[in-house]
Amino acid sequence: MSAQHPLPAVVAFARVAHHASFTRAADELGVSPSALSQTVRALEAHLGVRLLHRTTRRVGLTEQGARFLAQVREGLARIDAAFDDLDQVRDVPAGKLRINVPRIAAELLVLPHLPGFL
Repeated sequence: MSAQHPLPAVVAFARVAHHASFTRAADELGVSPSALSQTVRALEAHLGVRLLHRTTRRVGLTEQGARFLAQVREGLARIDAAFDDLDQVRDVPAGKLRINVPRIAAELLVLPHLPGFL
């Protein structure tokens, strides 16, 4: 196997497995079902195993697909959690704020509201 792992394709596979549907997974990921199917096929070719049973009405995991999903699921959840943590930090204002105002304005307008920021 090459040094580069197809992480976006693994995410796509996990979403298809979760929904048991290319259509619903494609809607969630914002791609066409055809593009998603090609992505999963490329992952299967890269790994050298079939991960999904496909019929016209159903999508299910093969034995190898179930094992692979079980192994990558925790890692994908940890990646999602890391992004969530960064989102929370990014949305919180931080740093120094310097305000230059006349003393009377500071006493009347700024100082009464300052404790809420400390």
